[in-house]
Amino acid sequence: MTTVIDRMKSLQFANLPEIEPIEIVTEGQGRSVSWDLVENYHRLVNDFFLVWQYHFEMLGLGYGAYLVFFDLCKKAFPEIQDQTIARMVAGVEGMAFRPDDELRRLAKLAVELNIDASITTNDPADTILANIAGHANGARWLAALNEVREPWFNYFAEYGFLHDQETWNENLSIPLQAISRYVELLRNGEVIDRPVEQLHEDRDEIVAEYRALLAPDEVQAFDEALALSRNVFPYIEEHNIYVEHWSHAVFWRKVRELADVFVAAGFFRQADDFYFLNRFEIDQALFDMVESWAIGVPARGVQHWAREIDARRKIMTALRTETAAPAYGTPPHEVTDPFAIMNYGVTTERVQQWLAQARGGNTAALQGIAASPGVVEGIVRVIRHENEISDLQPGKFWWRPLPHPRGPLRFRSWPVWLPTSGADESCSHRMP
Repeated sequence: MTTVIDRMKSLQFANLPEIEPIEIVTEGQGRSVSWDLVENYHRLVNDFFLVWQYHFEMLGLGYGAYLVFFDLCKKAFPEIQDQTIARMVAGVEGMAFRPDDELRRLAKLAVELNIDASITTNDPADTILANIAGHANGARWLAALNEVREPWFNYFAEYGFLHDQETWNENLSIPLQAISRYVELLRNGEVIDRPVEQLHEDRDEIVAEYRALLAPDEVQAFDEALALSRNVFPYIEEHNIYVEHWSHAVFWRKVRELADVFVAAGFFRQADDFYFLNRFEIDQALFDMVESWAIGVPARGVQHWAREIDARRKIMTALRTETAAPAYGTPPHEVTDPFAIMNYGVTTERVQQWLAQARGGNTAALQGIAASPGVVEGIVRVIRHENEISDLQPGKFWWRPLPHPRGPLRFRSWPVWLPTSGADESCSHRMP
């Protein structure tokens, strides 16, 4: 993965010059500079697909072993909750937690250096950093910040599947807001460190309790399946860092560079036009642009793609006014695909809920995917895009934990994504 990421980083997309550099002739290079644009585009696309080949290998390893252990537990303990099985396997350390751990560390350092007041403001990121730089201890904190930006701030607020999503590095307001929240918690006397030791103890205690319920001839199979699951589970937890964050950050950065080349050549009116073409059409447009540049004539595709892009913009505008159906096609009687279940939360029960919605079921209910167990009551604010996360308002929630043999569960509060209108709704939501 790191080899492919580095290779994508090395690709260059430079504007076409007015004429070929003289070295093309004097050094006998035998090819036009326009060839680099075409070749590098193909390399970028191919490496991006290679990244996703590796992605599914990592998930296949993780899911394959985990589902063996999952099935073993379900047969041995029919009433065990899915999350309890996950807690026996999941790691509590590793690179998946590093971006957030670095934010916590920077928050503690800000309080220690007495520069926390400069961070807990609503000022733009540039202003905050300038104020910190003017502080006596500011240089030390800024050095710590810059030290972790590569690679840990190559991280999207949401998975980087869209070209207009930003990494922390591209929009420092995102990590600074998070650091500010941690600073406020520290000021209130709260501990912000993740309770790693406690999580390890809880995990081992759960394993010991269920292991003790097994017959002697079942223990070895349980131990082997658990050990294998723990060995490969990091691929499930950490693949996102390599793929949806690091790889996607490089990919979209290079795509933006190529889009700028099209604009500089007068082929597109604005960089955003680029994203209304699919990858095969980009290949056609790229050939048209470099061929017409080499011949010295206007590109024939400029007017064609301008009309097509205008039409597609109207389609996109119309689509954004509609709430998409939860699913399309003929649903299966039973969902058995491990990727659908584990990666997307699409279960047989979930499909039945969607079908009930389509048949005009309880239209007053808001359906979403829960992130933790229990019941929370309060105001729900519905957002449609990660850019609206800042619209979420702080509030007090009443948590009603579900029964558990070892007492109340610990909770983390996460937004529940609900594809409905943008209004606030009062509701009680049970989180399975």
